Amino acid sequence: MSTSDAMGMPEPRARRGLAMPRVVALAGGTTIVLAGLVYAVVAAGHPPTTGKYLTAPVRRGSVSLTYQATGDLVPAQTDAVDMPPNASLTSLPVHDGQLVSSGQVLATFSDPTLAAKLAAAEASLLTAEDQLAALQSPTHTAAASSALQVAQASLAVASAAVASDQAAVNALTVTSTAAGPVTLLVSAGQAVAAGQPLATEGRTTYTSPVAGTVGSVHVSSGAQVRAGQPIATISDPSLLAKLAADQASVVQDRVAVASAEAADGSASQAAALAEAEATVSADQNSVASLRQAVAALDATAPFPGEVVFASSSGSTAKVVAVDSLDRQVTVPVPETELPSVHAGQTVAVTLPAYPGQKFSGSVESVAPVGTYANGVSSFAVQVAVANMPHVAYYGLSANVTIGLKSVHGQLVVPLAALMTRRGHTAVRVLQGSQVTVVPVKVLLESTAAAAVASPHLSVGARVIIAQPTSAAGAKKLRTKGRTVRGGGARKGHGGRGAGKP
Repeated sequence: MSTSDAMGMPEPRARRGLAMPRVVALAGGTTIVLAGLVYAVVAAGHPPTTGKYLTAPVRRGSVSLTYQATGDLVPAQTDAVDMPPNASLTSLPVHDGQLVSSGQVLATFSDPTLAAKLAAAEASLLTAEDQLAALQSPTHTAAASSALQVAQASLAVASAAVASDQAAVNALTVTSTAAGPVTLLVSAGQAVAAGQPLATEGRTTYTSPVAGTVGSVHVSSGAQVRAGQPIATISDPSLLAKLAADQASVVQDRVAVASAEAADGSASQAAALAEAEATVSADQNSVASLRQAVAALDATAPFPGEVVFASSSGSTAKVVAVDSLDRQVTVPVPETELPSVHAGQTVAVTLPAYPGQKFSGSVESVAPVGTYANGVSSFAVQVAVANMPHVAYYGLSANVTIGLKSVHGQLVVPLAALMTRRGHTAVRVLQGSQVTVVPVKVLLESTAAAAVASPHLSVGARVIIAQPTSAAGAKKLRTKGRTVRGGGARKGHGGRGAGKP
């Protein structure tokens, strides 16, 4: 294990680093404690065959090397619904904490201006389709004169409707009947009822002709006005929509009249038909575009998730916010372990807030650029955790265990049994009262055991892991072989850990 493995990864959250003497002292203390624990456990289960050595049996099993780190749990996806411009909230069918499916309606909105445009476009399309149907009729040629009369009559009716609508719109502007100072009683944007006072001039009170909204105020309170001068205009969306629709009908009727007047031959009829088809096509595109814009006002969930905010108060631009049930956590991995980490790799995830529950995650990405601290470069590894329960709130700590390497079905010895002589690794085997040095090849080391290979070592052989240095050797041991090294993970840190052999 490298120096970076023993020390662990720096915390994701900012913490002051330990001074080097303190780190060395902690490492030394950890070694002594671990050595004592190894001795106590082995001595209890496998008492030494002589008073000179402490031994442990060679077993066949597995050794795994893992890396553990802690990070903050966050949603893999988030989405917020804002109030569309010039729109108002119609309904909010969800509430805080509600689970929603993909495509479920979160909020509906309305836009009077957009609705009026759609109504006008639909009326224009209906007229254009009627004209096209008339031109495509087999009796069109014989009834050209009659069609002209009908078109002219329709144009007259539409023109009269437009004139009436325009007069009604003009009547929405309240004007002064005499000269004098005016006092305003309303402001632009204010909703008013029919007959509600808008302003006063001397003994004269000007009232709203209809219920609606004050669209604009043309004078300031206290100003001197002359007779006939506009004071305020009332906005009536339905009347404006009707005017737009009737104006569209006039345009279409004029086209129909022109077509009927020119319908005196096959060429003219073909041209009129082509023009009518082009008009219908253009109107269809316009209606489709407006319908799409109206539908887009309603917000739907882009993914399955949980509603974390829902408010119809209008105090903020945001109306609804959704977090996905899929979570992710980012942990730092040191450069020494990075070759064993790759996208798609399965990892284990646990939550300290919910002990006993285990989740399966996968490495989603590895940051291409690392950060350098305490002599080691670390790289941010993003882990995706699917199907996380919605109780796993934003910001919970999550422990991530990444499997680095493992071997199975090999001879396993305690790490303290390994010794190095002249660049070669060996173990000491106790047979009766005889000690034999057996060379081994180390396949993988964990923090407590090592998987080895040797033709001269078999299962059940007892390897020496320590020997007493005094008559009271049960309390004073001189550990043989390699130093027992600490590992595992601490909250906020990365660390190496090992599976059981």
